[in-house]
Amino acid sequence: MILNPEYNIKRQRITKALSDADIQSRLIVGGNFLRQDVIKYFDYIACGKPVIAANVRPLKRLIEENQTGIVIDCDTKEKIAEGIIRICISDDLKKYSDNGIFAARNKYHWGIDFNYLFEIVTW
Repeated sequence: MILNPEYNIKRQRITKALSDADIQSRLIVGGNFLRQDVIKYFDYIACGKPVIAANVRPLKRLIEENQTGIVIDCDTKEKIAEGIIRICISDDLKKYSDNGIFAARNKYHWGIDFNYLFEIVTW
């Protein structure tokens, strides 16, 4: 199952839906960056879910740098469908999952951010 959560999913059901999904995404046809919820991708990778992300700079960097999924162009429904098929048949799903968990534990958490920000503020 691939989950592309919409705002009409009740909060109580989101946790279940996230755990049931094999792959996560927040793709919007046309790739409107203003509607891309970048923070959600940190949640997805922390849960060990491989992701399909829109080809926009912050998402592309996050996904490719950490190898947690694939980045696609969202110009048309057909391109999104091709991306979904590509990740579904990928041999790298386990690697994407493991890399996401590793990145969340070792790179993207408040303990590391706090130390970094503390160094900047006290410099």
